Amino acid sequence: MYAIELPVEIDHTHQIHLQLPDTVKVGKAKVIVMYEESMPSQKPFKFGLDDFDVINLSGRDWRWMLDLLDNPNQPNQKMTAALKKYQNAKHDDSDTLFNWQP
Repeated sequence: MYAIELPVEIDHTHQIHLQLPDTVKVGKAKVIVMYEESMPSQKPFKFGLDDFDVINLSGRDWRWMLDLLDNPNQPNQKMTAALKKYQNAKHDDSDTLFNWQP
């Protein structure tokens, strides 16, 4: 895995635009946006699927989290059992989504 640091500006529509060097091969990539800004907490953090939840991490915690994403721990017994249960329960036919039973 390679990493490139590219300076970018966040525009008024909250977007960034990147031009990668020609040496970068075509394919999938991960994009991580790191920025510094003093932001007052508008609401306490809650775990959920909201697109705009913000967690402020120190540099050390940020590197720890990225390392866990790239090198996850081995699954424990509960996770292994849940995966086995899922694999036994899923159907191979085309209407799996609508007829799936846990």
